[in-house]
Amino acid sequence: MSELPEGLLPAEPPAPRESALGIVVTLDSPRPRVLLGMRARNSRFMPAYLAFPGGRLDPQDLPDQDGALARCVAREFREEIGLELPARSWRDAGERITPPMFPARFRTRFFVAEWTAGADAPPPANGENESLHLIEPGLVLDDWERGVCLVPPPVLPILRLLVAGVGSSIEDLATRVARVNAEEERVPRIEFNPGAWAVPLRTATMPPATHTNAWLVGGRRFFIVDPGAPEAHELERLNAVVARREALGDRPVAVALTHGHRDHIGGAVATAREHGLPICGHARALEALACGSDVKTRELVDGERVELGGVNLVVVATPGHDPGHLAFHLVEPRLLVAGDLV
Repeated sequence: MSELPEGLLPAEPPAPRESALGIVVTLDSPRPRVLLGMRARNSRFMPAYLAFPGGRLDPQDLPDQDGALARCVAREFREEIGLELPARSWRDAGERITPPMFPARFRTRFFVAEWTAGADAPPPANGENESLHLIEPGLVLDDWERGVCLVPPPVLPILRLLVAGVGSSIEDLATRVARVNAEEERVPRIEFNPGAWAVPLRTATMPPATHTNAWLVGGRRFFIVDPGAPEAHELERLNAVVARREALGDRPVAVALTHGHRDHIGGAVATAREHGLPICGHARALEALACGSDVKTRELVDGERVELGGVNLVVVATPGHDPGHLAFHLVEPRLLVAGDLV
């Protein structure tokens, strides 16, 4: 997208629609397994991702009556998987709301149930999933870290929880999943690629977009890329996510800018001051900042390599959207932080 021209009103994020998903796990083995579906590649939302089955609330779920979302997840499992798990067998495990960077958003209620249908996953009952897998969570996380599979960010913390064990009962597991969801909703770790965390910030950006993604990219050392929101409450959200990553032992080393539009640099100086960091970017982007003498700046040039604690980042000059536009290529994760080029 691009910065909002003067005189245009910013857009509002789409309202989330009600939905439910189901986490089905085995409790009768020392190495629990979880049921995941690979979403159809022609899906409009998260195509080819491994995800927990579920879907939107439907009129047949009797949405005006108590228990509608439990009925929803029971219906979705019957329709998508051919698995009969009545509403009373599901345990409430909290909710998540799709981040505002997505054009389609859902308020999703999580439910947990025990796998009772035998040892193997059934074939999909319709075209929403290409395949179904009853698999150890640790194997999925290993494949995701190697870039072998795609996993939605809200699924990752649940898989990490399951690796630690499912607990003594399905009720216990549901309680633990609900705690994870509550923490993720408060300070989300939105991670599409190992070492690359997204933080959507409300900015003055061109409709229909409402937010610009700041990115925390790297390894043990990381860049804070494009903190574009000038408002203190938005930057508090960013700082909370930075603190969460620091708690894992990682350390920010610079604020980095893809270009100098205000929806990408609006919070750069405040973020640099908050964390005692320099700001680096193209010379044109640095010129657009109102830095005081307390904030150091450094120009990045095409082809420059930066070592970020086990991850190599290459600076790529990409003029077009802006004459001073840069993209950041993280070589090992095969990731490109492209700013407004995509």
